[in-house]
Amino acid sequence: MLKSRIGFQAASFLIKALGEKLFIEEETVPIESIDEVYGTPKRLESTHGITVCQLQLRSYSLHRLDFYVEFIQRAAYAMNIPCSGNIPLPVHKKRWVVLKSPFVHKSAMEVFERRTHKRLIQIRDTNIETLEKWIKYVEDNVPGGIGLKCKVFEYEKVGFGSTMKIDQIETKKVQEMAASLPANKEDIKKIADIVVEALSKNPKANIQELTKQAISSVIPKKKALEK
Repeated sequence: MLKSRIGFQAASFLIKALGEKLFIEEETVPIESIDEVYGTPKRLESTHGITVCQLQLRSYSLHRLDFYVEFIQRAAYAMNIPCSGNIPLPVHKKRWVVLKSPFVHKSAMEVFERRTHKRLIQIRDTNIETLEKWIKYVEDNVPGGIGLKCKVFEYEKVGFGSTMKIDQIETKKVQEMAASLPANKEDIKKIADIVVEALSKNPKANIQELTKQAISSVIPKKKALEK
């Protein structure tokens, strides 16, 4: 009885101090808002099907991983980004076998296993500015125990390579190499065969040096035969 009186006095004191009611009446929540939170995430269908980003997620906890995948899909839908569904990748399993006893009981062994679950999400038909904002939002809200690996694809117009700036030193090397190569297709094939054979024996060898040696070995023979 004493506790109820104290609780009533505290409630009346807070009502006088705050000047408002403490207890708020329950509001009815529409079923649509519940489906948006607990239902399947909505997705926008792509119009052109051009992949601009591949997001790979890894985690040891399957429930946490699927929960975060749904969070990413909802964020993409809110930003009007066409997003793929939850694409499962093969599970990576790693096992360790440990002896239970360090003495003669070798038959008593214990096996430990670690499973890495993977998921893939693809983003399509999105400009680079919106994609960067979405990636930043996803990285800022990633929970603990989940790893991200993002691969972004950028598409340029035809002929973009002609506008790229190349170092003068690299340009000079390419020009010297092109000038030293013979115009005959048979000689070029012989040079390529020599380089491939040398690389098969020593994969760590320098390709430029091998190419120069192959050119010097093929061109003098060609000139001697012409004379």
